[in-house]
Amino acid sequence: MLSVPRYRQSRPNTCWPACVRMILAYHGKHHTEYAIFPLRLGKAQQPELRCLDLIKVPMPFLIQPSTPTDTPALWEMLTYAARMPDDVAANIAAAQADPFLQKYVEGWGKPGDLGVLAVDESGETVGAAWVRLLDHSFHARNHAADNIPELAIGVRPARRGQGIGTALMEALIAACRGRFPALVLSVRLVNPAVHLYERLGFVTVEEIANRVGTASAVMELKLTADR
Repeated sequence: MLSVPRYRQSRPNTCWPACVRMILAYHGKHHTEYAIFPLRLGKAQQPELRCLDLIKVPMPFLIQPSTPTDTPALWEMLTYAARMPDDVAANIAAAQADPFLQKYVEGWGKPGDLGVLAVDESGETVGAAWVRLLDHSFHARNHAADNIPELAIGVRPARRGQGIGTALMEALIAACRGRFPALVLSVRLVNPAVHLYERLGFVTVEEIANRVGTASAVMELKLTADR
């Protein structure tokens, strides 16, 4: 059973305006979103409100298990995972027609499929991470096995840098322990997410050419001492 994170308010006794008091923490880690904050500019140590500026303050989200009804959301998140251009609708159609990409989502709900979603207060899916057992995997061709799935993760661009990816990965890894001996994923070498995966214990086992012809790392996380 996956646990749903609870949120608590941080800085409850602040004298900041109400819009800034809506600062939430997830397991003590701040997640950011833009909110209006008054920029104080004053003379002779007497600050006064002069204008409004933007700062990043945390916004809430929930982590929950995925179901077969979440397939449309996974298609969207797959386009972000694949670093496709900005036209989401066109990208989804392209991913569904791409033999390389479609295998990550098509027919979601098969045995071995396991995933988690990040959902905001309005019920919108803003991120997802999932694993699937794939046949003849290109990304992990020398490392995947019948019982070792590949992992995919995508977060909406506007919500990146807010801890959503970390929360998704931690929840998914916890759910995979006891089910699979290891997880594999591929990531472009220039993607900053490489550092997140390393912090979570993934190690690079191979470098490959990806579907767009640039270099990617195949990374593995062992979930048991021995396979």
